[in-house]
Amino acid sequence: MNQATNSNLPIRPLHLIRYALCVLLIVCTWLPIGSQNAQAAGGIQVTVLSVGYEQWGQPVNGCSQFNDRHPMRKFNMNLRVTNNTRRTLSATEWYAYSFVGKKLVRWTCYYPYQGEGFPAIPPGESRNVTFAAFVEPHESVTAVWVGRKGLWARACFDETLVVRCR
Repeated sequence: MNQATNSNLPIRPLHLIRYALCVLLIVCTWLPIGSQNAQAAGGIQVTVLSVGYEQWGQPVNGCSQFNDRHPMRKFNMNLRVTNNTRRTLSATEWYAYSFVGKKLVRWTCYYPYQGEGFPAIPPGESRNVTFAAFVEPHESVTAVWVGRKGLWARACFDETLVVRCR
């Protein structure tokens, strides 16, 4: 599992930075919210397969251990990310970033499937990925951005519902 602690967007190379995006079979793209063209050439498409909260401990040492004495809300996100660009998105240049309001969530972890590392995505292909954002018990993830500098997909939330981004 990976973690990031960056506090600024847009972001330089994402190999040290990791965060989260979208909910419940909703398609999000880099196009303006409300766009009818979800398959736009030159973009990133994100389909939310499922999301949900559970109580968890605070991440310690990245995302490999958890402190159950400091309870957190864990926002689990199962996503399908499609690369509609003409070049491969390397594993070091894209990620998902979670927000509570305008504040970047400190811990968003990637959960690998069957021991695989963080995926590169060739042009025209998709990868299923799972992220978990850890927030305080009184907080909720309100937005997630997926992508790289200059190429972003975004989704906004009200708890586990996708809402129009403002």
